Amino acid sequence: MLPWNLSRDFLPHIVQDLVVIRADGIGWSDLGTPDSVDRTLVALGRDVPWRSDRRRVGA
Repeated sequence: MLPWNLSRDFLPHIVQDLVVIRADGIGWSDLGTPDSVDRTLVALGRDVPWRSDRRRVGA
């Protein structure tokens, strides 16, 4: 599968169908790189399955 960008490659084609709403109390993580996945798991206090020690990251 070729890489693509949601904001650049998809959303401009459906502008007429987009709606924006306010959503308090949630966060956003861009999972575009392995490092960003690790940071998100750290923030959530979750185990990182590919770590050899299988401990919680940041613990």
